[in-house]
Amino acid sequence: MATHVKLLKSVCLTALVLSIPVECAMIWTYVHPGETMDAAREIMVNLGTLPTALFFIAGLFVLLTKERIQRVLRPFGYAGQMALSNYLGQTFLVMTIIHFFHIQPMPLVQWLYLAIGIYVFQLVASTIWMRYFERGPMETVWRFMTYGRRRTKPATPAN
Repeated sequence: MATHVKLLKSVCLTALVLSIPVECAMIWTYVHPGETMDAAREIMVNLGTLPTALFFIAGLFVLLTKERIQRVLRPFGYAGQMALSNYLGQTFLVMTIIHFFHIQPMPLVQWLYLAIGIYVFQLVASTIWMRYFERGPMETVWRFMTYGRRRTKPATPAN
């Protein structure tokens, strides 16, 4: 990826230059509502989607070439490696919290705070777990169920 940083930077800049006018025009359609503006907004959304996506993707790749950014984002990678364990874990946590604390319906913002808290907990737990193990506990079970035995070394790619 380091060999393509110059290309990624130019893609990022070009996409930004292309998407800014389109995004400004889309904002204009919200400021001046009307039937004609609804059609124009749809066109702006269609025109702006690709350059905006390219800007974010290329920008993320450029950022990921920096060691400091990689270090900051590493916990998200660990959580991704343990996706099944984290999914089942958050389900279990929410069900337990609702059952034992008798949570009644509450505003969405409180659910958001709860979800953020659980996710931060999972980021920390995943980081600690991955320091000592190769994969998450449920991923290990899944792998055992798939192959019927413990795999000691990674599979070699087919040629």
